[in-house]
Amino acid sequence: MPKTVAGNSSAAEKMRRRKAYDSAIASVGLEGFKVTKEYADEAQRFINGEIDFDELGEFLPKPFQPSTNRAASSID
Repeated sequence: MPKTVAGNSSAAEKMRRRKAYDSAIASVGLEGFKVTKEYADEAQRFINGEIDFDELGEFLPKPFQPSTNRAASSID
């Protein structure tokens, strides 16, 4: 049985995630890119609450993965 990430399995949260995913896919398509089946499958796991956002990010191509090494910009 798939694991469920705590607090991420409510119907409202699934709907919020589905809407965000659909919007992102539409945006990606407008830019001329396509989402891989592997990423789409993992995104569905995220929508279902089986993985968290950080785990989903691991399935992005390297140039699109969030970087934790970026220098923080500040406006002082």
